[in-house]
Amino acid sequence: MALLYNFGNTLVTEAEVAEKAHLGDFNDFMKVAAFNDNAKIEFRSGTVHLPQLFDNRSLGLPSFTPIGIGEPLSVEILCVYTGDAPQTFFGGRKDLLVVSGVKGVQTHGEAPRAINQMEEKIGDNQYLQPGAFTQGSPIAYYTPAVDISSTFCSFELISDSFKEETFNMVARLFSTASSLPVFAPQGMYLMAGSMIVRMAADLGSALLESAPFLKGTIPFRFDTPDVPISRAKQLVICNERDTQKLLGYSPGLVTDGNGNKRPALVDKATGRRYEGNAPYIIVSIDGRTRPELEDFAPRLASAALLEKFYGQQREEQVVDVLDTAMRLYNDYNYHKKAVDLQQRMSLLDPTSEEFLKKEKLLRAYLKNIQLELFQVADR
Repeated sequence: MALLYNFGNTLVTEAEVAEKAHLGDFNDFMKVAAFNDNAKIEFRSGTVHLPQLFDNRSLGLPSFTPIGIGEPLSVEILCVYTGDAPQTFFGGRKDLLVVSGVKGVQTHGEAPRAINQMEEKIGDNQYLQPGAFTQGSPIAYYTPAVDISSTFCSFELISDSFKEETFNMVARLFSTASSLPVFAPQGMYLMAGSMIVRMAADLGSALLESAPFLKGTIPFRFDTPDVPISRAKQLVICNERDTQKLLGYSPGLVTDGNGNKRPALVDKATGRRYEGNAPYIIVSIDGRTRPELEDFAPRLASAALLEKFYGQQREEQVVDVLDTAMRLYNDYNYHKKAVDLQQRMSLLDPTSEEFLKKEKLLRAYLKNIQLELFQVADR
């Protein structure tokens, strides 16, 4: 897999980003930018000028909100492009699963998969975008405050064939989950909103056995020595073999034929959208607060522990008790972390760098507490 970073509408490979960070090119650029509006930085695929990085006003677009320890983090799928989509043995079209998963660096087990989208009989060179009349959720991850130094967010495009009842079941779950995806823990159950259902055999087989035709992982690192700090931006996930095919393009907006604009990769010279054979996903990473997504973390935690709570004989269950238990555990855990951290901070010089780092972490703990029962007085 490959990650292409978007700098001022210029796509840059992950390897080149690491190279420039190691050589200090980004630091040099920011030093010049502090007093020179004409600052620029050269990449192999193009030159990026300072206004392109920080000013979207001419495009009518809001700017990204920075991310970091103590700040919100959302990961949202903007666009899925199928490219040369896999076919069945006899040449028919398969169905598509758009799958994501998130885990912190401290987690050893496999993360629960989230089904973000399920499409019937996909075609080649097809663009799939979230909308009012599409089933699913574009949200891959949300936290009100980052509190760990490294998190990994993975994506897969899986092509397989599913029975009609499987589609109907997932569609019903999507309708109960509001803006959140359907979680699939350990291949046994599906969970959305306040519902648990046993996973259909063909869906479970696809999730556990089918080889993705596109997969990639976004690492979010905020405190790893000699590794660039993650920043809010758009990213393009593609297969390694397709990197060179996409470097001449950039994330942009195209008209869907009904006067609406939607994200896609567009040719930097002509403005035409990409229609080649390389599949890709455009992802938006941002740090703005999104209260409507605050249920994401409890649902993810509930999915991770689902099979420990429910026996294999139950076909369908209401999960309000499980969800409440996870909220209580979440808040108790962050409450305890906050109290312990406050005690350690009381022994430090309030003007020291160590104190300021811990103060930022404390704010992250407090933002992650949802129930009033466990609120801790801020400093």
